[in-house]
Amino acid sequence: HDEPEEGKVVEAVETADGEKGAVWFRFEPYILHVQARTFQAATNLLKAGLAAGFRNSGIVPSISSTTTTYIVAFRLTTQINTLLTGPALPPPPHPLLTHLVTTATAHLHTTWNRAALLLEEFRASQTLLPPKETPQEKWTRRREEGLRKQASTAAAAHQADEDECFEYQMDFEF
Repeated sequence: HDEPEEGKVVEAVETADGEKGAVWFRFEPYILHVQARTFQAATNLLKAGLAAGFRNSGIVPSISSTTTTYIVAFRLTTQINTLLTGPALPPPPHPLLTHLVTTATAHLHTTWNRAALLLEEFRASQTLLPPKETPQEKWTRRREEGLRKQASTAAAAHQADEDECFEYQMDFEF
């Protein structure tokens, strides 16, 4: 996003036809979602975000049929949502527009600084993590996970067959 320009805001308000609709000045809160492969990585990322000032943040598990990943959500709550003009409303005074643009610019700079600090904190936390697995290690790990899943599925099916056979034998005993 770019910094708001006071001249463009003033021009938009002055040229707006209030009878056709409303003109709002908005500064939306910063939202960032990051997917982490492990809960430990998500926790490290969340700690970095909290240290950077993202107080309204958290971790949500994302469960699929084969894996569980974790979504780390970072949110800032700073926002501006002001009606500038609309039906039966006169345009706001110029000093109010100046104040809104100045305030939004300050909030934008704060957001950028916190995002940069988040990146710094995260990079610092990466030195504490084990090295990333190679493609061969990933293939081996996923193959072993698949074999374990096949074995547990086969064991459950075999147990179900044994249970069914036992019930069948019980039905026909004299």
